[in-house]
Amino acid sequence: MEKFDVSYRLPDSRASLVAQLVPYERPTHIWQDKAVDVEPRRRVIRAICRTGEEAPGLIAWLTVRNHRFSVGKHWRRGVVLRHEEHDAEALFELMPNDRDLRLTVFGPAPEYFFHVLKDGVEDLIHHRWKGLTYEFLVPCGKTESDGTRCVGVFPYRALVKFRQRRERRIICTSCASWSDVEELISGLSQPTGSLEVMVRNVERALVQQREQLSRMENSMTVEARHQRVFEAETQRHLRVALRMLSTEVTDCPRLFTIAPADRRAVVHAMSTRLHYKITLWCEESGHEHPWADATYDFKPTKEWITTVGPYVRFIASMLRFVVPVAGAGYATTLTKDELDLVKADIELTKTLADKLPQSQGESTTSMPQGMTKAEGAGLRTLRSLLLTLDPVSGFGDLRRVHTPSGDIAWVCPAHHSLYDPGLPELPAGS
Repeated sequence: MEKFDVSYRLPDSRASLVAQLVPYERPTHIWQDKAVDVEPRRRVIRAICRTGEEAPGLIAWLTVRNHRFSVGKHWRRGVVLRHEEHDAEALFELMPNDRDLRLTVFGPAPEYFFHVLKDGVEDLIHHRWKGLTYEFLVPCGKTESDGTRCVGVFPYRALVKFRQRRERRIICTSCASWSDVEELISGLSQPTGSLEVMVRNVERALVQQREQLSRMENSMTVEARHQRVFEAETQRHLRVALRMLSTEVTDCPRLFTIAPADRRAVVHAMSTRLHYKITLWCEESGHEHPWADATYDFKPTKEWITTVGPYVRFIASMLRFVVPVAGAGYATTLTKDELDLVKADIELTKTLADKLPQSQGESTTSMPQGMTKAEGAGLRTLRSLLLTLDPVSGFGDLRRVHTPSGDIAWVCPAHHSLYDPGLPELPAGS
């Protein structure tokens, strides 16, 4: 039942929850749109997934798939979820017509949690109800003259076309109010462009968010709000990047750092005369960390150095953002000296990457999935090396999992238990 997302084990209990058997009654004290709107430090993203026909059991599937975010409020037509690390809350609720699934997410930076849940809906529809048509709609959100919220919606595809035509505003046919196209679409759009461009976009987004937060006045400090935004933006871009990489390679981990085998050596550039250690990382979102059991010694060839360069540059740039985000989580697993060593390895990987030769067409020729041809070649070169160094693909017991959003991640045994808790302990004599 757990394998097929029918039930999940309740924490600190020997019981399981079967989502199709939860009460019909809607719990009390669920936050409403009005309560969200009066929180000045929080932003809201709303969307409606409209299916061509009823998808039986949709809420039940979503309840089980996202049980890691459960707050214990679930009923037959809805579920409340919370992402503690990003201070974001979400509500899935099926509307009376049984075809409209409403998703509302709010928090200091709700984009990351929103996309995790939205992508989970799409992945679920693709795998459980093959052929079922659906579209995402963006609520108008304007307030009518009588104080009620406008019920008008904009098709997401139409908003994209408006943006492509450089149209800045669109009118709602329900309340006759104009809305900003970019503002409506910002919550549903994913980062695009090459991996190199995505890294630059992270930096740009953080600067813009810092300026926006500096203009806000409330009890939460600007520094704390900026940290929330930093974490959400970084994780969102890294998650999209790993999704892009999965279109190229699915049978080995993608995150790594490189350091000289002899740490006493002074290295300014990667050389074919030296031995290096490549350490693979656990890819659990928000808890990315090096996995010492997946460390390999190798001596690179000139061709390997030339080909892998573009991909190493991307990985090193992204990991520079990841470590500050995951730093708090490291406190429970790594000592200060170990954390300093992780940071040093990232900086060394970046230094080596910057000295690697540029490949022709590295920054200009993009493939459909957002990678350049050179980045794709670099990833395949890494894969070839790993399969040579580890013919049985053990990868230090890093294990491949499918996340609730449909992504592929390679995680360490500790994080693997979040996806597969193992066989339950049954009472004696049962």
